[in-house]
Amino acid sequence: MKNISKKVWITLTAVFNTLGVVSTVVVLVFWPFRDPLVSYVKPNTIWTASDFHEMLAHCSPERLDVLEKSLKLKDSAGTSSERVAAIKRDLVWESSNLFEYPLRDNSSVDYHKIVKWVAKKHGVSLEAIDREPTFILERLIFEQVFKDMWDKLTIAQRLELLNKIDTPGQLDAKAIAAVGGTAALAALATTTYFAGFAFYTTMSTVICSMAGFFGVTLPFVAYTGASTALAFLSGPFGWTLIAITAAGNLALLGRANLREVTEFVIQMHSLKVVVLKNSGTVMPEPATR
Repeated sequence: MKNISKKVWITLTAVFNTLGVVSTVVVLVFWPFRDPLVSYVKPNTIWTASDFHEMLAHCSPERLDVLEKSLKLKDSAGTSSERVAAIKRDLVWESSNLFEYPLRDNSSVDYHKIVKWVAKKHGVSLEAIDREPTFILERLIFEQVFKDMWDKLTIAQRLELLNKIDTPGQLDAKAIAAVGGTAALAALATTTYFAGFAFYTTMSTVICSMAGFFGVTLPFVAYTGASTALAFLSGPFGWTLIAITAAGNLALLGRANLREVTEFVIQMHSLKVVVLKNSGTVMPEPATR
C-alpha cells in the first residue's frame, strides 16, 4: 500500500510539473505584450495631479522628447525628473495668463482641469466636460479640431479626403461633403472609420491630406495603415496636426497659449492611444458629444 501511494505521488508530481512547463510556454507565447505605461493611462477615470505626474515620470526618454516638442521645449537635457518638472512648469505657463501663473503650483498640475479648459474653448459640450473622464475629453477635443479643419476645406477637397478614408465607397460622400463640420462629424461618428483605433488611423489620413491641400511639407510619408498610424501617433502627432490647421490662414485656435496647450493635450492623448493599442486594451468611446 505504501509503495502504491508512493507511485501515485510520483506520477501526480510528474503530471503537475509537466503542466507547469506547458502553462509557462502558453503564457510566454499567448500572453499579450503590455506596454510599461498601460497601468498609468487610466482611460476610464478623471486624472488627478498625481496621475499626470506618474504618467510623465514613467515615460521613456523618447516619449518625453515628443511631449517636449509639443510645448516647443528645445533643451531636453537633464535627468528624467528634471525633464518632467520642465514639462509641468511650461504647461502651467502656457495655460495661464500673467496674473494666474504666480498663483499656480508647478509641481502639482491639475491636468484634467487644463483639459476641461481646452475642451470648453473648442466647443465640447458642457455635459461632456462635466461627466467624461480625461481620456474621453481629450478624444472629444481631437474631434472638434477635425470639425474645425473640415469647415476650412472646399467641397472638392472634402470629397478627395472622403475617398481616401472610404476606399470601399461605403459612404454617401457627396452628401457628407456638402455639410458643415458638425454634421460631417455626426455622420462619420457612427461609422467604423471613427470607431476605436480606426478613428486615429482616419486622422492620420486627414493630416496627410490636409498637408497636401495647404502645401505643408511633412517629414514623413503618408500613414494610412494601422501599423503605420501607430508609428505616426508615437511621433510628433499633436504639434504636426496643429501646424497644419494653422497653415493657409486657418485661424483655428486664436490665442497662442491655447494652441500650445491643445498641441500638448492631443500629443498626450496620442501617447495614451499607442499604449492602449500596444497592450491590446479596448479603446473607450465617448458616451456624450
